[in-house]
Amino acid sequence: MVVHNGIITNYREIKEYLKKKGHQFESETDTEVIAKLAQHIHDLYPDFSFRQVVEVVIQQLEGAFALAFKSSKFPGQLVATRRGSPLLVGIKSNSRLQTNYFPVLFSRGKFFNLVLAREEVPT
Repeated sequence: MVVHNGIITNYREIKEYLKKKGHQFESETDTEVIAKLAQHIHDLYPDFSFRQVVEVVIQQLEGAFALAFKSSKFPGQLVATRRGSPLLVGIKSNSRLQTNYFPVLFSRGKFFNLVLAREEVPT
């Protein structure tokens, strides 16, 4: 599952790439493209952690966005990231709701190179 706020400017190119790889789409949204790209990366690299999958995904995206990823393949985990758009996370307890901005950890280039070594990925 992907929660997305923003605009992915290269989603059409990524969508065409994924269609060539056999993925089918039900909508014209950039959010669906992000989710399908995450699935595609996970299928290519099943040993990657959830964070590694998301890092590869966001390296393919152009535009401004805030994203939150949740997957049944990684129970109990949520990965959130942003580029150019604000990311506000709220945590609710029994007595109060707390919100805050969180720093985003991001490894540069490491996993993108692994993907290119195995298969051509849209840039």
